[in-house]
Amino acid sequence: MNRQVAVIGGGISGLACAYRLWQLGVPVTLLEAEETAGGLIGTVQQDGFLFETGPQSFQGTDSLLDLIRELGLEVDLCQADPRLPRFVLRNGRLEKIPMSPQAVLTSSLLGVGTRWRVASEALRTTKPPTEEESVAQFVRRKFGHEILEYLVAPFVSGVYAGDPEKLSLRAAFPSLDEWERSYGSILRGAMKSRPAKGAGQGHPPLCSFHHGLAMLTRTLAAKLGESTRLGARVDTVTTTDGNASGRYQIRFTQNGRTDSIDAMAVVIATPAYVASNLTAGISAPLARALSGIAYAGVAV
Repeated sequence: MNRQVAVIGGGISGLACAYRLWQLGVPVTLLEAEETAGGLIGTVQQDGFLFETGPQSFQGTDSLLDLIRELGLEVDLCQADPRLPRFVLRNGRLEKIPMSPQAVLTSSLLGVGTRWRVASEALRTTKPPTEEESVAQFVRRKFGHEILEYLVAPFVSGVYAGDPEKLSLRAAFPSLDEWERSYGSILRGAMKSRPAKGAGQGHPPLCSFHHGLAMLTRTLAAKLGESTRLGARVDTVTTTDGNASGRYQIRFTQNGRTDSIDAMAVVIATPAYVASNLTAGISAPLARALSGIAYAGVAV
C-alpha cells in the first residue's frame, strides 16, 4: 500500500514538516514551485555583504533551537544581545523604544497623557468587549493612539507582517486577552502571571546565522535530498475513487512536463490564496474560507 505523504510548498513550514516526516520514516515528497527551497527566506552574499531578502531574524524558541542542534547548525548560530536598544523612525529621527514599564514612564517618545494611562492602568478595571477585538482596537481602548502608533504597530508589522487593524488580539496575543478577562488589568495580570524567580528563561532570544537565515532552509532541503522536487508547480489536488480509498492524486508541472503522484495524505504549506485554489476541487467551503484571509504588503 502506498503510504506516501505529499507536502506542497517548500518554505520553512513545508520543509520542517517534510523533515519531521522523513525522520519518522514516513515516505514523503516535497513539491516546491520555485527552483530553490526556502519560500520567503532568502540570503544573498555579494561583494563582502550579506543581505536577507525576507525575514532577518527569528525567535530562538526551544523547539527551533532543538531543530538547529539536530541539523548541526548550532556552531553557526548568532544571538542578539537582549540589552541592545531598538529604535523607531519618527519625524525623520531615530527614537529609542522603551523596553520596560519603567522606561515607558520616562520615554520622550510618548506624551504625558499616554504615560499616565500606562502608569494608572493597574489601578483601573476594564472588561473586554463580547465580540472579537483587533490588536489596534485593544491598544487604543487601553492605552491610546501613541502606544499603537509608536510601539505596537512597528512590533506587529515586524513580527507578524500583519495589519494591527485586522490582526486578532486573541490569536496574536492570547495572554493579553486572558489577563484582562481574568484580572481586569494587563499590568496586574502580567505581575500575577510572572513565573517565580529562576523558574523561567524569559523571552526567546533573537537569532540568525553567520551566513544568513537561508542556512536553515538550505540544510533542511539537503537533508531531504531526492525527496524534494524543485521547480514543481502543483496544478491540482484531487481525490481518487471519491476518496473511498482515502488517497489523493497531485498533478504538477516540472520542466515543462506534466507529472503526478499519489499520496495517502497531503500537507498544503502554501499561502492561503494558493491553498484556496488547490482545495477548490476537494472542499468548496474550505476554499472560500482560505480565499478570505487577508495579507499585508511588506517590503524589504
